[in-house]
Formats: sequence, structure tokens, C-alpha cells
Amino acid sequence: MSRFVLLIFVCAPIFVFSQPDIPAYKKLSLGVSFEANYAERFLRHDQSLKYVQGFPDIKGLGKIGGVVGVNLDYTLTPDISLGTGLLFSDRGYSTKKTELIWASPDEAYPTHSKTVFTSYFVEIPLKVTYNFHVANFGMYVTGGPSIGQLIYRKTSVFTYFRNTREKAVSNKIGDGYTNSVLAFHIGIGFDVPLSHRLRVSIEPLYRQTLTSLSHHNESKRYFHSFGLNTQLFLRLKK
Repeated sequence: MSRFVLLIFVCAPIFVFSQPDIPAYKKLSLGVSFEANYAERFLRHDQSLKYVQGFPDIKGLGKIGGVVGVNLDYTLTPDISLGTGLLFSDRGYSTKKTELIWASPDEAYPTHSKTVFTSYFVEIPLKVTYNFHVANFGMYVTGGPSIGQLIYRKTSVFTYFRNTREKAVSNKIGDGYTNSVLAFHIGIGFDVPLSHRLRVSIEPLYRQTLTSLSHHNESKRYFHSFGLNTQLFLRLKK
């Protein structure tokens, strides 16, 4: 009898505290993303205008930028998912550091000058992701369009002297610029599960604007960038 009572005391906690059911999860995942990129601007001339026929595209010097945001993924099948989110992006370019030539040089005069143009956008992407495996590694390809709205634009003028540098910032860069942009992105990444609910992905990707950032008829202003995007996703429980 004593052995039977002892067996009950030993087994009872196992049955009480055990959870035989596997936790159920929703098809939704909430995530955050951080992207560092190198963006370039280029001007594309309207070849229908006679005075610009034959003009090649003009590239501006690149600028380091980035994108941060929150993301929402919905799993359609084990291999395919849809995603959207709210992103804050930094797009821009710079001019070359140019030497200043003076007719009457003076040590107090600046020696070089450079201008950096920066635009900040809020963007809403729509992406499709296809997951697959290569040599036991989880990989995926993703792509889709995004709609962006300008929230702030600034121009930074750097003036270089012999031993110092001055910076002047202005948000007035003239008329003719658009406040909205349509873009697309495409990327391929690695997906690493951290737990049943958490996963992290590392994604090299390419972005390009589809609409011009200016209203000028003779030339259209576009941006493209190459970046590395890191995302952390949390699966939501039912």
C-alpha cells in the first residue's frame, strides 16, 4: 500500500504540470527591420527633346543611407507569405568635393566645397516571399512595390578650410520636386530560427524608384540602392 501511495505522489506532478498539446500559432508574424544601404541618384534625359538627344544618364555620387521600420507577415503556405509594414527611409546623394580656385588666394578663404542632398520618406511596402532550402539552410527570395511620402528634405553644404570644416543646413532646395514616390525592391536572404516563435533574417537587397522625384520634363530624377536588411520576427500565438 505504501508503495502505491508513493507512486501516486511521484506521478501526480508530471500529469498536473505537463502540457501534451503543442502551442498553436497564428499565421501572422510581427517584426522590426534595420537596413544599411548605399544609394545613388541618376538623371535620365527625355530623348524626345531635341536639345538633350544623345545625353547619357548622369549619376550623382553615392551616399550611405538606411531604412528602419515595423513589418507584418502573413503565411499563405509553408513556402509563400505576404508582407507589408511601415518604413522610414533615408535617400540622398552628394556632389564631388570640389577645389575652390580664387583669383587672389588668401589663407582665410575656403579650399574645397561639397553638397549633400537628403530626403526622408515614410513608405508602405507590399512584398511576396518564397521560402526554400539549400544544404539545410533556410533561404528565401522576396520582392514587391512600395509607396512613399516625403516628410522632410534637407541640403547640407560643407565648406572646407585649411584646418576646419563648416556645415550649413537648409530645407529649401527649390521647386520642381515631387512629394511621393513609387519604388520596388528585390532581395534574397537567409532565415535563421531562434526559437519556435522568434526568427531572424539577413537579406541583401536592391531598391529603385519607379517614378521621378522631380517634375522637370527634360530630365527625370531616380534613386537606386544596394543594402543589407536585418529583420527580427515574432510569431503571434492564438
